[in-house]
Amino acid sequence: MPGVQEAAMMGRRAGRNRRRGSYGFRLQMAFAALAGLALLMAVLGWHILREAEHRVLRGRIASDIYTTLLMFAEDKTELRNWSYRRILGQPAPPETREALIDRLEAHLADYSALAQEARNADASRAKPAAESEARDRTRALLAAALDRLDAETGALLPARPRAEAVAIQRIDRQFDGQFGDMAEADLPALLAQSLAAERAALDMERLRADEGLAGARRLFLIAAGSGVAGSLALALWLVSRLRQPLRRIEQGLGAYARGDFSHRFGGFRDREFVRLGRQLNVMAAEVTQNRQREALFRGQLEDAVQARTGELQRALEELAASEQARQQLVADIGHELRTPVTVIRGEAQVALRAPDADTPRAALARIVEVTRQMGRLIEDLLTFVRDPRGPLSVDLRPVALDAVLSRAVEGARSQGAARKVSVDFGPPPPDCLVLADPDRLHQIVAALLDNAVRYSHPGGRVAVALSQGPAAVTLRVCDEGIGIAPDELAQVFTRGWRGRAARLHRPDGLGLGLSIAQDLAQVQGGRLVLGPNRPAGVEAVLTLPRPPLQERG
Repeated sequence: MPGVQEAAMMGRRAGRNRRRGSYGFRLQMAFAALAGLALLMAVLGWHILREAEHRVLRGRIASDIYTTLLMFAEDKTELRNWSYRRILGQPAPPETREALIDRLEAHLADYSALAQEARNADASRAKPAAESEARDRTRALLAAALDRLDAETGALLPARPRAEAVAIQRIDRQFDGQFGDMAEADLPALLAQSLAAERAALDMERLRADEGLAGARRLFLIAAGSGVAGSLALALWLVSRLRQPLRRIEQGLGAYARGDFSHRFGGFRDREFVRLGRQLNVMAAEVTQNRQREALFRGQLEDAVQARTGELQRALEELAASEQARQQLVADIGHELRTPVTVIRGEAQVALRAPDADTPRAALARIVEVTRQMGRLIEDLLTFVRDPRGPLSVDLRPVALDAVLSRAVEGARSQGAARKVSVDFGPPPPDCLVLADPDRLHQIVAALLDNAVRYSHPGGRVAVALSQGPAAVTLRVCDEGIGIAPDELAQVFTRGWRGRAARLHRPDGLGLGLSIAQDLAQVQGGRLVLGPNRPAGVEAVLTLPRPPLQERG
C-alpha cells in the first residue's frame, strides 16, 4: 500500500510539473501577473482620485463661502448707502431696503449651509473643528448684526425723526458694529478677518487639490509605463514561442489548400500544438477517405441522374400528349354544345314568329338571348383553348344600363325562385349610360348575380344598387350568403380556384366565373372588387367608365 500511495503521489506531481511546463500555464501566469499589476494600479488610482475629488469639492465649498461673504459685505454697503440717502432726503425707496435685507438674509442662509457642508467634509477626513467653530461664531455675529441693521434702517422709514448729523452718526455706529452689548464686535473687521481666513483656506485646498492631481498624473504615467512594458514583454515572449509552431501550421495548411492531404504535422515543442497536430493529421486522413468515397458516389450519382433524366423526358412527353388530349376534349365539348344551342335558338325563333300570348313570347325572347350568350361563351372557351393568353374581344359603345340590368336581374330572379332567394333591384334611369360592350357587360352582371344566388341560403336576399359619378358608374351586388374567408379574398379571381366554404355549399362549379368577369371588366376599362358584406355575405363592386359628354346624347 505505501508503494501504491507513493506512485500515485509521484503521478500527481508529474502531472503538475507537466502543467507548469506547458505553454498554456506560462501564458496564464504572465497574464495573471499583468492583471495583478493593473489591479494594484487601479486601487492606488482610485484612492488618489477620491482624495483629489475631496480636495476639489472642499475647494469649491471654500470658494462659495468666500464669495458669499463678499456678497454679504457688498449688500451691507448698499444698505448703508440707502440709509445715508434716506437721512439726507434723497431718493431711497422702502422697496430697496426690503430687497437688500432679503438678500442679506439669503447670504447668511447660504453661509450657514456652506459652513455645514464644510464641517461634514472635514469630519470625513478627521480634520480639527477649529475652522467650523470660527464659522459658527461669525455666523452668530452676522445674524445679530443683521437684526440690528434691520431694526435701525426700519426706523428710518418714517419722515426724518432726528437731525441729520445725529442720525448719520447712529447709522455709522450700527454698521461699524459699535453698539450695546456687542461693542467688541467690529463688523467691518469681522468681515475682513473672515474673508482673509476663507481666502487662506481656499488657497490651501487648491494647493492640496493640485498635489492630488499631480499624484494622479504620476500614478497614471507609472501605470501606463508598466502596462506598456509588461505588454511588450508578453508580446515578445508570445512571438518567440509561437513563431515555430505557426510556421509549421502555415506550411501544412498551405499543402491542404493545394489539395495535398498527405502532409502530416509534427516537430512541435508544446503539448498544446502536439495535440493540435494530431487532430489535423486525423482530419487529413478522414478527408482522404471521404474523397475516395465521394468519387465512388459521384459515379453512382451520375448514373442515377442519367436514368432519372430519361424518365423525366418520358414524363414530359406523356404530359404533352395529355395536354393535347385535354385541348381536344375541350374543343369537342364546344362542338357538341353548339349543336343543341343552335337547335334551341331555332325553336325559340319559330315560337316567336307564331301569334301567341305575350308571356311565352317574353320567355322565348329570353331563351334566344341566353342561347346567343352561350354561343359566345363557347367561342371564348375555344379561343382560350387555342391561345390561353390571347385578349378577349370587346365592342365598346355607350350602353343604357336599364336594359342590360333588367335582363340580368330577370334571369337571376328565375334562378333564385327555385331556392327562395329574392333579388331586390330598382331600375336605373334610362339616361344612365356606360362605355361598354353590352353583351360583355351582361355577361359580367349575370356572373355576379349567379354567384350571389348560388351561394345564398334559402330565404336569403340579394340586393343590386347603382350609383353615378361624374366619370364612372358603380354597381354593387350584395348577398347574405356563406361569404368568403378573409385569407381567401386574394385568390377569388384565380382561374380554377374555389374556396373551402364554396366547395362545401355547392360541389359543382369550375371556378371560372369571377376570373372571366374580372378580365371582361378590365378590357372594358372598368374594375371589379370583392369584399365582405356586413354582417354576412359578399359585396361585389363593379366600376365602369361613363362615355364622353358628346356621346351621351
